[in-house]
Amino acid sequence: MTSFNSPQTPEGFEFPGFYGRYTVTADAQRRITIPQTWRSVLTDLAPCLLLTQLQGRNAIGCYPPLVFARHFSFLVQQRLHTLRGSSPMQHSRGHSRLFHGNVYEVVLDPRGRLLIPAKLWEAVGLDAQIILEARWDSFELWNATAYQARTAAPGSADPIPLPDEEHEESTDTQ
Repeated sequence: MTSFNSPQTPEGFEFPGFYGRYTVTADAQRRITIPQTWRSVLTDLAPCLLLTQLQGRNAIGCYPPLVFARHFSFLVQQRLHTLRGSSPMQHSRGHSRLFHGNVYEVVLDPRGRLLIPAKLWEAVGLDAQIILEARWDSFELWNATAYQARTAAPGSADPIPLPDEEHEESTDTQ
């Protein structure tokens, strides 16, 4: 597999990346099957994913641990920069509690399925049809109806045009 360095990755860290958008069907236990191409990326990185509700969106962010740590570090630095003149340590502890307290560690089962925690499932309003959308070093889980409504809204177009339906695939959990 060819790997690429992103300008955001630590020096020397090569991340193969997630690509594409998939529609999957969850089973009655809230499990979804991760696409095979993404499973091979995850196998190379870590045995688990960290899941959290994305602020301001009804979606779940799915991060390999190293990527999550990088995102969190960036968010803390950004937050501290905006809090000049206040007590940065107090705010960073609160932000850390909020951020880490709402994160779930999930391991793929041997069949490549991800069990979505009930609290996250309910918080973002997931149902059987779920969209998995790649975000280079992470991916998001969306309720299919909410995703379609969000992407159909004016001004919601991706900055880089995506190919039409040719790369969308459907996978079902059996």
